[in-house]
Amino acid sequence: MKRINQPLRFERVFLEKVWGGRSLAKSPTEGGLGLTLPDDVPIGETWELVDREDVNSVVAEGPWKGSTLNELMGENSVDLLGDLPATAEGRFPLLVKYIDAAKHLSVQVHPDDQTQSLGADWQAKTEAWVILGSTDQGRIYHGLTEAGTEADFAAACRAGGEDLEPMLRVHKPTAGQCYFVPGGTIHAIGAGVTLIEVQQNSDTTFRVYDWGRMGLDGKPRDIHVEEALQCIAFDEDAPAPVTPDASAPGRTRLATCAAFRMGVVNGDLVTGDTSTAKEPVVLAVIAGAGKLTSAVASVELNTGDVWLLPAALGSYEVAGEGLRLVEMEGGA
Repeated sequence: MKRINQPLRFERVFLEKVWGGRSLAKSPTEGGLGLTLPDDVPIGETWELVDREDVNSVVAEGPWKGSTLNELMGENSVDLLGDLPATAEGRFPLLVKYIDAAKHLSVQVHPDDQTQSLGADWQAKTEAWVILGSTDQGRIYHGLTEAGTEADFAAACRAGGEDLEPMLRVHKPTAGQCYFVPGGTIHAIGAGVTLIEVQQNSDTTFRVYDWGRMGLDGKPRDIHVEEALQCIAFDEDAPAPVTPDASAPGRTRLATCAAFRMGVVNGDLVTGDTSTAKEPVVLAVIAGAGKLTSAVASVELNTGDVWLLPAALGSYEVAGEGLRLVEMEGGA
């Protein structure tokens, strides 16, 4: 069996969205990543790491170029995952994406590990975001205020959703800030925000309000009020956002849950106890450039790159200039 013990970078998957834009093509100082985008299309998401039946990451370079992530999972999941469990379907358990909200995303919720059993095809989806940039008007809707009861919220949803906004907790996001969004948390990414997201490998989303707009096909998008009301954790407060010191070198943990850990790494040189001995690490370069070196391979790190470091990679060193990395691993 061929060892999968080198860093893996995948072809970027661009998703056109009715709320998407062009901000991911801007520089990091402008809240983007300098990505080259398809012409004249509103890009809402780029999927950087995904192992799903409908969309699967394809290795962009190196010995496994052209192989899908699912093919590699079938070939040698132990090298990829180490001690990290696969999904129940045998897939890679995390999904990583960049998001550009030129317009508001829908007000929505995802199932958690308990409520996913309520629907035959429901999958739990807890996620976390690191903000890349935000305009002065950018907002994050994250959890509920005390402005209404559960019955009030349900009534507003069933009446069309126009009166929901006063019941949503609103934040003005800043670059580098982290929002942890457990399944069951009502939320929406507001217009003018770009971010990176790590999530459970799920695409189950229930919308309660879509701001009265039409979809790309010119028709209203589906609303799922009754399903959403079964999922919303009305008795739990949304976690407060975490704002790390952007100038502090080294690692800062931002979010930890059973599904994943998310942190940020700052500094021109990252060395020391850095290893994938027991589980994979996903590194996203959100600023700067550098090089990652292990015993078997060396790869260039450029802004926007997302690298999967298999569990079998072992010790590695990262060196560069002005590097800012988002680091994602399996859960606690």
